[in-house]
Amino acid sequence: MGNASRIFLVLACATFVLAAVLDATRWVSVSAQDRVDRAISTSVDVRPTDLTALPAGADWLSYHGDYSGHRFSGLTEITPANVTQLKAQWVFHVRDVGDLEVTPVVVGGMMFVTAANDAYALDARTGRTIWHYSRPITEGLIDDASQHHNRGVGVWHHRVFLETDNAHLLCLDGRSGHLLWDVAYAEGNKNYGATSAPLVVKTK
Repeated sequence: MGNASRIFLVLACATFVLAAVLDATRWVSVSAQDRVDRAISTSVDVRPTDLTALPAGADWLSYHGDYSGHRFSGLTEITPANVTQLKAQWVFHVRDVGDLEVTPVVVGGMMFVTAANDAYALDARTGRTIWHYSRPITEGLIDDASQHHNRGVGVWHHRVFLETDNAHLLCLDGRSGHLLWDVAYAEGNKNYGATSAPLVVKTK
């Protein structure tokens, strides 16, 4: 699959996730312009009980949606009868990347997406950037690490966790994108990278 096809596929998936996580009952009487004008809350607080809820509902709190790994949403607005009516509402472009492998995580209308060593918090309704954390791509990596892939974030309370192309685990403040801490898995090894979306279990 070519780079352009991969990007289109991921954007299409992001559009589907966006439509699924927005509960129709909250929006049926609100005009499109009203939704744009309202300021999104930057309050992020994913509790352990939220992560154990089955199935995933209005929010998509982890890479698979919940601990079952089924990637199933309990929302019912999208059905086999109307899925062909889905249309792109916005497109977001990340910087300096050939393809995307991220699954968007949505918390209270805020969407977290990643690409290589970048993390973005977006308004899920409009695609507007709320904050952006970035660090330089690591030069000289070899084997799989040289692809600089990243599959997303884990969220616990107001903390957002992601991995870097050179095998570091970062913790960001989900409200501002500020770096809270940085831990290396294997410092200085050019063939060590990290691509997975961190999974938070209880306090780990």
